[in-house]
Amino acid sequence: MFLMLVSVTINIIMADNYLERKMEDLKSGKLSKEYTVRDSPTSARSPNSIRFLFPSKRILILTSGFDELLIKELLKTRSKIAVVSDDDKKGADLVKCFGIRFIKGKHQEEKDLNSAFAHLFKAWRDVDVVICNHDYYRLIEKIWITFKEKYSIPSDYSGRLIVLSQNSDEEETFLSTYDKITVNRITYSCENFSNAVVSAVKFLCSNDAEGIRNSLIRIF
Repeated sequence: MFLMLVSVTINIIMADNYLERKMEDLKSGKLSKEYTVRDSPTSARSPNSIRFLFPSKRILILTSGFDELLIKELLKTRSKIAVVSDDDKKGADLVKCFGIRFIKGKHQEEKDLNSAFAHLFKAWRDVDVVICNHDYYRLIEKIWITFKEKYSIPSDYSGRLIVLSQNSDEEETFLSTYDKITVNRITYSCENFSNAVVSAVKFLCSNDAEGIRNSLIRIF
């Protein structure tokens, strides 16, 4: 019992001494408030890194070949993503792996595309970015414009249609017929450059690239 009292007394004295020292340090200015600098979206993690503003967006993917790579990267921005495909197994796998929205349909079919946009405008109120293949981008643009005009919802972000095409040297001006949509094209020489394609898509989706319009990006 005596030992316990001695131990308690010593602990109290040590605590008092510690508090007295801290009070003296505080009065003398030696002790200052400690805090942790937290990483923010506008700050770089390291001196040799670059960041682009990328608030979450509503993105519709209407292409094949880069689906999973695109989804993985775009989900890092906490964006909403939907994929249209007539492959039920592929759709089920994408939903299971990534938790995205899957809509069954064919990219080239106007009826299916209308249904997809109707579904998304009901669920999301609008679509910010559409990624598609070259063959049917004009059809997609027309349908998207129709929905934007029918459901005129104010948005700080202009719609962006990103067209992917492989092995194409074709020079074409990608002008949209609607001022709320900008059309940009990425051509690539082979699928070995898929990571570069995904990086280009991510950049075009970012807010910092909003002034880039009617552009052609070549990836060799």
